[in-house]
Amino acid sequence: MTQIDPQAVARKIRSQYTTPSNPQLDALRALDRKVKRPTLILGTVLGIFSALTMGAGMSLIMTDIGSYFGLANPLLPGVAIGAAGLILALVNLVLSRAILKTRKARYAGEIVALSQELIGE
Repeated sequence: MTQIDPQAVARKIRSQYTTPSNPQLDALRALDRKVKRPTLILGTVLGIFSALTMGAGMSLIMTDIGSYFGLANPLLPGVAIGAAGLILALVNLVLSRAILKTRKARYAGEIVALSQELIGE
């Protein structure tokens, strides 16, 4: 039978309720968020918009929504709207990668210096 070390259990439980304070690590995490957040926001907003646009095009083709707008043949407008949504999704991918690359280049020096301090190099 193994014995339970009460101090180890107490340390484990205490660690769940305390947050270790390391200002350098907090600063590194903040810089990392500062680099990635604009790309995440832009990618999410533009991705949602492009998905809705593609869905609107598909709905126009596959349902009778076109008749509410007075379209006798909704195929061509539906394909055009869906293609516009697809193009927006591709632009989103390229734009997000370009912004992330630019922001990484801008903050690389600070992040590398701060991480070297933390690692001890």
